[in-house]
Amino acid sequence: SPSAEWLRQQISNVSDEDLSNFFNWHVYTLPFAYKLFVEKNQYDQEYFGINGEYTQEINSVHEQAQEFWSNSGVDDEIRVLSAHGSDLADMHEKLIPTLEILFSGSYDDEYTVFDHATDIQELVTRLPGGYNYPLLTFNAFATDEGN
Repeated sequence: SPSAEWLRQQISNVSDEDLSNFFNWHVYTLPFAYKLFVEKNQYDQEYFGINGEYTQEINSVHEQAQEFWSNSGVDDEIRVLSAHGSDLADMHEKLIPTLEILFSGSYDDEYTVFDHATDIQELVTRLPGGYNYPLLTFNAFATDEGN
């Protein structure tokens, strides 16, 4: 399929060790976890695409989906949040707080959250495109804001 071919192309220039660490360390979840659990949601400042090039299109589709659900009797407000791999570049304000929420019980004096953040940033800089590597934000999911 076109999606499978695109994925193969994205990983073709990544070493086996880096690809393994990318998934074993759950690096692909970190931009989403940051957005959901660390960042204070500022819905009017969301942008989609590296430079916001998809913002208008995504907002239009979002408005149509919100209208559909409202007309179906669902009163929930649907929010669309953008995730950006570039958020992982900010070790102290973004990456470390995200890691502390997700893996707080995993650190000790021998392997600290700072060590983990450093390993992740070193990995990301080796990826094609670095912090803009598309697999950092390839996934999407829905969640109940109350959970």
